[in-house]
Amino acid sequence: MSTALWGSLLPRLVAHGLLDGDATLTGRVTVESRDRSHHVAVIRQGARAVCVAKHHRDSPDPGDPSDTEVAVYRWLATHPRLGGPARDPSGAAGPGPAVAPGEAASPSVTPGEEAGPAVAPALLDVAGDTLLLEACVDDLPLHLALRDASWPPATLLAALGHLLGRLHAADDPPHHLGGSAGGAGGDRGTAPPAPGTPWVVAVADGVLPPSLAGDGRIAELAGEVAGDPGLADCLRALGARWPGGPAGRAAAAPQAVLVHGDVKFDNVLVQGAPGPAGAGAVPRLRLLDWELAGPGLAAWDLAGIADGLLVPALQVLPTAQALRERDHAQPALDAHRAVPGAPRIDAQDLRIATVARLVQSAIQLLAMRHQQPGREAAVAPVLAGARALAQPHMAAAV
Repeated sequence: MSTALWGSLLPRLVAHGLLDGDATLTGRVTVESRDRSHHVAVIRQGARAVCVAKHHRDSPDPGDPSDTEVAVYRWLATHPRLGGPARDPSGAAGPGPAVAPGEAASPSVTPGEEAGPAVAPALLDVAGDTLLLEACVDDLPLHLALRDASWPPATLLAALGHLLGRLHAADDPPHHLGGSAGGAGGDRGTAPPAPGTPWVVAVADGVLPPSLAGDGRIAELAGEVAGDPGLADCLRALGARWPGGPAGRAAAAPQAVLVHGDVKFDNVLVQGAPGPAGAGAVPRLRLLDWELAGPGLAAWDLAGIADGLLVPALQVLPTAQALRERDHAQPALDAHRAVPGAPRIDAQDLRIATVARLVQSAIQLLAMRHQQPGREAAVAPVLAGARALAQPHMAAAV
């Protein structure tokens, strides 16, 4: 965190009572940087984690992810079914963040309706393009929790499916979100994708987001995808089914819901381990990184679960055997289906969304080759899995 950024945050942290005004003078405040896609730091006073500061860096891609994430966090903070009990900065129940000027609060819980646990860390404050969030530093990312013996994997995945079902069932989502668009289409004689369409859809026409377009190796991979009829057809089908796309405007179009847009296992936090209730306990999960949230297909979020299971399996198992790892996503699908008001997930939508997620993962793995050289070896098997799953007969019952 830069000196200038810290200097702008410090007075706010003290004003909110998050930090003791004398703590910085006595060296009891530390800033611990975290390696994520944005500048993220844990601010501590002594051993206690006070909050997490997330600073949005300038991006060459379209849209303003900072505005989107702030809008979602503010909406969640006022939503009685998704925001959980309001919390004060110390972590105790109490007044939550104020609604932004001119922004309507979400409806209250109806009589007899139970408020659910929060689906995201609490928003404590917004300082320019920096979010101050509840500290969840003791929570485990889902990919680590799945390796831990504390929770059965099926229980964790069912909890994630239930969380997504609650999000997708919300009938009063915030408006004017940026969504998950990340690339421009239409420069090769095709119609541009609908607003909020995942950027990978445009790869069917060899189009990449500006942040990736200058990488020759990635451009070559995008050309390979565009030249594969099965992969390109799945990407175009996802774009057509997305709200605002040709099929998304049809009478039989899938229901448009608020999607997280970037569901992956390191964006999911698992809070604690089972208590005395043991097997009857239910894990608490929360989602991070809401920059790509917006109206979309519920299947896109659920495909993130399948992608999280398939990518590691495809690197160590034969393709046909690895694809059977999709079966482990069934507890998540069942839990999602059980949420009142959650949309039905079409098997074909889930298949084409999972193909698209695998293509996106292959591109992102290649993009990480300089920082993590071993990642490049995973590109070919992940893309092979996408090709196999792109065959129409691979759709499984949902």
